[in-house]
Amino acid sequence: MSEGSSAAEVSGLRSHAGANQTSCQLWFPWHEPETAHTHIVDGDGWWSQLTPLFVNTFRAVLGCDEDEARSLSALVRPAYVDLRGWSVFDDTFKCLEGLRCEGWRHVILSNHVPELPAIVDGLGLTAYIDRIFNSAETSYEKPHRQAFHQVIEYCGAAWMIGDNPVADVRGAQAAGMNALLVGADNRSLQDVLRLFKG
Repeated sequence: MSEGSSAAEVSGLRSHAGANQTSCQLWFPWHEPETAHTHIVDGDGWWSQLTPLFVNTFRAVLGCDEDEARSLSALVRPAYVDLRGWSVFDDTFKCLEGLRCEGWRHVILSNHVPELPAIVDGLGLTAYIDRIFNSAETSYEKPHRQAFHQVIEYCGAAWMIGDNPVADVRGAQAAGMNALLVGADNRSLQDVLRLFKG
């Protein structure tokens, strides 16, 4: 297997395994949000805990042997954080700028990999964000109440705007935070901007 085909298979595995999570046994910390991961102290440790699970997934999905599965597992991290795989909604910058002009501050609360700040920066969002609360650093995944309490302690009153009805909306509401669901058939970011303007 060439390096190019390996990288392609790694990139394709995320969507494949996401649709067949049970059979693939692919696991990330946010699949167990009720469990705090305070024992993970750095990015390398965060990824290393996943290596055995990646190996099992590659062996099950691709039918490869142990050595090849380990080689592919080493490619997951760079493939996942590759900026070519990430994008923002078309109206993201207009919404963030418009809300900032209305006096709103923006923080990110996300269940994500340790490289989230670099991804945010690569997408051109850093100038709009006051702080990032990343589960890979805070040890708490949404909808764990502590994930939202950390934001409330920093911001005071806040709104959670997210695209997941359970992790974002129900989690925020359970922690005493207002929440709006966006994306798909729900509100757009332009709707959010109109709602909070003036």
